[in-house]
Amino acid sequence: MPIRHLLPHPLIWMLAGIFGASVAVAAGEVLITQQGALQGGVTPGDDPGFPVTISKPGTYGFASPINVKEEDRNGIVIQAPDVTVDLNGFTLHGRGKGNIGIKGGRRSATIRNGTITGFKGIGVEGAGDFWIVEKMRIVANGGTGIALGTGSFARILRSTVAANQASGIFCGPACHIEGNSVAGNTMTGIFISTGMVRGNSIIGNGGIGLHTLIGAGFATGYGHNTLIGNDGGNTSGDLGVIDPNACSPPCP
Repeated sequence: MPIRHLLPHPLIWMLAGIFGASVAVAAGEVLITQQGALQGGVTPGDDPGFPVTISKPGTYGFASPINVKEEDRNGIVIQAPDVTVDLNGFTLHGRGKGNIGIKGGRRSATIRNGTITGFKGIGVEGAGDFWIVEKMRIVANGGTGIALGTGSFARILRSTVAANQASGIFCGPACHIEGNSVAGNTMTGIFISTGMVRGNSIIGNGGIGLHTLIGAGFATGYGHNTLIGNDGGNTSGDLGVIDPNACSPPCP
């Protein structure tokens, strides 16, 4: 049985604090604490303070809330492929000073299981292919909640993306967006280049609820979504209905 499962969580967190940036447990997860983030050394090249720089593939898990109190600094920067950041139910908070919550440009990153809030800019910004964002709350940030617009084949699943001061979700080609609550964002609820939008609640956004590109070669399927009260209209662009949607006012 992995050591992580033998030790109670409080003891794991205490060890993480004692040893600084991180504690690697037998299961292979590197635990990050607030104290460790401030000390640096999570991976090679990670300087003290923010951002926490992840330069090696692997799984990185929060062992405490992480607060970015330095002006215009990002929370976490991913510089390696094949990285998972598991917030373990904790919050990454910008405190009105941090710029971007989690940012990366390499392939195959997974962000899951926590909250990102209080940043002046984007909650999660990914520029690589094959990103996954799942079971997250990305709320009350100053920019777009999730922006995976320049990569392909992303998935955004079972997350709450709400009350951000720009769009809720911006996603690029062959994107799959399913099971999310996208509500109360200042601009577009979901903007997708091409892909699938299924089973989402898209409610009360300041712009278009669901928008996709227009033109030859651009198409997005959508079904089983609820679209209500989006100020710019519920849908726009080359959308193909694959299953019924519930819309008020009615979708085209």
